[in-house]
Amino acid sequence: MQHIIFGPNNSYEVAVLVKDTAFNRDAVENHYVGPLVKKGIKRNNIIGFNLVYGPTKKCPVSLQNAYLADLMPVLKEQGVTTILVADSNYFKTMTKERKADVHYGYVLPCALKGYTDMKVVLVPNYQALFFNPDLLPKMGMGITTLADHMKGTHTKLGEGIIHSHRYLYNPAEIYQALVDIKQHKELTCDVETLSLNFWETGIVTIAFAWDQHNGITIWCDSYDNEPNNPVREMLKNFFYCYGGTLIYHNANFDMKIIVNTLFMDNLLDEKGKQAGIEVITRKFHDTKIITYLATNSCTGNNLKLKHQAHEFAGNYAQDDINDITLIDPDVLVEYNLVDAMCTWFVFNKHYQDMINDKQLSIYNTIMKPSVKVILQVELTGMPIHMPNVKVARVQLEAAIAVCVDYFNTSSIIEQFNILLREKAQQAANEKLVKKVKPLSDFDHVGFNPNSNPNMQELLYEYLGFPVIDLTKSKAPATGANTLKKLINHTKDPDKIELMKQIIAFSEADKILGTFVAALEKAVLKTDGHYYLHGSFNIGGTVSGRLSSSAPNLQNIPSTGSVYAGLIKDCFVPPKGWLLMGADFLSLEDRISALTTKDTNKLKIYTDGLDGHCYRAFGYFREQMPDIRQVGQEERSFTVRASGQDILMKSGDFVVDYEGNKIAVGEYYDTCNRV
Repeated sequence: MQHIIFGPNNSYEVAVLVKDTAFNRDAVENHYVGPLVKKGIKRNNIIGFNLVYGPTKKCPVSLQNAYLADLMPVLKEQGVTTILVADSNYFKTMTKERKADVHYGYVLPCALKGYTDMKVVLVPNYQALFFNPDLLPKMGMGITTLADHMKGTHTKLGEGIIHSHRYLYNPAEIYQALVDIKQHKELTCDVETLSLNFWETGIVTIAFAWDQHNGITIWCDSYDNEPNNPVREMLKNFFYCYGGTLIYHNANFDMKIIVNTLFMDNLLDEKGKQAGIEVITRKFHDTKIITYLATNSCTGNNLKLKHQAHEFAGNYAQDDINDITLIDPDVLVEYNLVDAMCTWFVFNKHYQDMINDKQLSIYNTIMKPSVKVILQVELTGMPIHMPNVKVARVQLEAAIAVCVDYFNTSSIIEQFNILLREKAQQAANEKLVKKVKPLSDFDHVGFNPNSNPNMQELLYEYLGFPVIDLTKSKAPATGANTLKKLINHTKDPDKIELMKQIIAFSEADKILGTFVAALEKAVLKTDGHYYLHGSFNIGGTVSGRLSSSAPNLQNIPSTGSVYAGLIKDCFVPPKGWLLMGADFLSLEDRISALTTKDTNKLKIYTDGLDGHCYRAFGYFREQMPDIRQVGQEERSFTVRASGQDILMKSGDFVVDYEGNKIAVGEYYDTCNRV
């Protein structure tokens, strides 16, 4: 246990706890002690202690508890009342909270037995600021929280943010309120629903706010999903007539719910859908996109509303928000309004930053128009031919059954299963006073190709294959691509066949669990056809590309996959429609070439070269001596030698006075001496 004293004293009220690899006096002084002193905390009232981690940079709870058992009595002996913890793992252990980041800006009681009178405040580890500068505000929040707490001036985050509110249930009051709020040129809007799937829910509540502190919440449909048609009609008229700008956070979700609930009579109501999309996208902002453009960096960013508004509203999330029927109605209407107010806060927080970063044009010409297109796509869905989905399931299950039958009869797997059972028997008997469990008690233990630990033991311990690939967690990889490589590391036909069967099982099982399972969730509509609906996320990637979720509509088997055709055959248009596809040709490369104006990048398109071959030649030219660059033989250079100009081609050599060969044109266009 190490400690740092920043000023002589007999006792210290504040302890700063920092991970031992970051426990540097100057750094702790600069990032924690100095700022606390500036906030009015006396230097000689602060003491620092290290927090130990394991040799692999991991920190299991057992290690933390053992160390805290030694540390906490020392803190108490020193008179510590408040602890500034610069480590999320130790923070969760000390407070018994499941999450750490939602507690920035809070003062929590220590939950360790015997030390509940101490208070705990979370701050980031200063080392993380190097990789993620976005943590800097949280650093300041933690420092301010502790200082205010010590001075008795701390106010809980989110307190008092609602200055005025109206929670409306009566149709007459709702009508008047919707008339009144039309006077505001800008309103934030947020809906609460029974489901994230627009076809399963209406609008339970909808909130409008005209600034960060004032707004209304309207109760529409019931918890039983019974439509409140009079209120729905009032809301529809409001959206038709409101001439101002509506501000959403993640507009595609709220807009999708609003269009389907208020404008469409059924899921195939094309006329209502188009009318709703035109109305709802007339004048709007999306603070999720604004946040993305204002904060996007190589380290990524968190675009969630509650994360971005944390310093304003605190941790106001509801544990039961995935099922709002478990939330008291009085709590839900306030929760909904706070969301609308937080949307204002995020708009005010990031809109000017987006402009300062020269992203406004991208926002107006690319991002906002994309919302309208994506709304159209998401409400329409992808047509699915369910009979073909059923055929795909049958074929995949048959392919998996063949692999399982092979595993059940393989001598390699038979011997491996015996090993697994013996290990399970030994582990169980070690826990008993008397070793009484026979091997037959473990007949249920066996090879599971879906278990990574099982696969690792089979491949690398039992079969002795070399570890050639690692996962992100540095464990030996067992994916299909790795298995295909490992086949080349043996000549044993039984091992080769086993590997082929495992690969076949893995591919079929993945397609069945990932793709077929998603296709089976397609929605049956009144035309008798099924449609698959997903969500496309603007700002879902650091690179700027869309991501997709629930399900991922951008993830289908590649053309080279055994089952690509099987899955693609499931997408069949309904009667009277054609299903067409279009794709950009190397879109990212073309954008990169145009934006960088790199000569070699542009050459791919101006000279009609193959990008992959051209790059390979550029990187590994010395390994391709028999390949020369197109047009290279046509380049010529004038070399001055013995008073004469000599015309030479690129690739010819000249010899300098020291006998060194110089490739003409590679480094010099002319040589004055030869």
